[in-house]
Amino acid sequence: MILKIFSLILSVGLFGFDYEMIFKVMPQSVTIKYLIPYYKNGKLRYDKVDEIYRVRFLGSDIIEEARGKSLKELDTIKKYRYIRKDSEIKSYCNEILKDELPDMVKSLCFGKDEKIKEIIVEMLDNSVFRIIFNTISSKKEKKYFFDPDFNLDNVVDIVSDDKKREEISYTPLGIMKSRTVYKKDNYIEEVLFYENDVLKKKISKEYRTDNTLRKETIYEYLTNGEVSLKIISIYDTTSLKEEEMYYDSRGNLYKKFKFEYEKDVKGNWIKLIKYDTTLDKKLSSIILREIEY
Repeated sequence: MILKIFSLILSVGLFGFDYEMIFKVMPQSVTIKYLIPYYKNGKLRYDKVDEIYRVRFLGSDIIEEARGKSLKELDTIKKYRYIRKDSEIKSYCNEILKDELPDMVKSLCFGKDEKIKEIIVEMLDNSVFRIIFNTISSKKEKKYFFDPDFNLDNVVDIVSDDKKREEISYTPLGIMKSRTVYKKDNYIEEVLFYENDVLKKKISKEYRTDNTLRKETIYEYLTNGEVSLKIISIYDTTSLKEEEMYYDSRGNLYKKFKFEYEKDVKGNWIKLIKYDTTLDKKLSSIILREIEY
């Protein structure tokens, strides 16, 4: 079992993965407002916006992301183009190969060892930011990440079987950057390594029998193998985070948070209030989601 969620997988590295991007019902767009909460005359106020993050979808695909202080003051706009039909892939390859390109790109476009199942073109502020070739062969799936000039930045090998899914990331020189292992059957374990194959982070997720997330545990490690941080998160029966606890290298609890939500008629949360409950209940942050279906 692999839980299917809608998340910003394609934007890792620029915006990172966001818990705010999980939906029960997929929207057409969402505008997320990160607020600065404060009290005035003894009453909670949250009319100050620190940042806005807007995402537009086509089906389950992200087609645009934007960040800024307001919708009129967007600092960054990122767009995605998905090329999936064989005819469109062939046309794109013919178009880019009009220029002198590395042999690897030519091999991907016209070789027989791997089949291109998808090309993703990422545009940052109307300029090509990154191109991703997703390929499949008889043995594995691969992702090739290229810069705007088609210089190889990164390669990810993906191998799956009935018990696990493994993703290994390499530099262009073949040096392993990270290895992520996803175990299945109501339990998923994600493991990341430093370049020298030393454990860096381990994330374990436990699920209920109805496939809703129950508990997540994150371990972060120093290069000597010692645990530097542990984070335990508890989720409700709809996979929304209820509590988050931070432990130091000695296992001592030093920070605890509680989460409260408001939901719309579709079951998607539209307000998230985070409290610091380490000593007493103290407001930490507020996030609003304006969702269009």
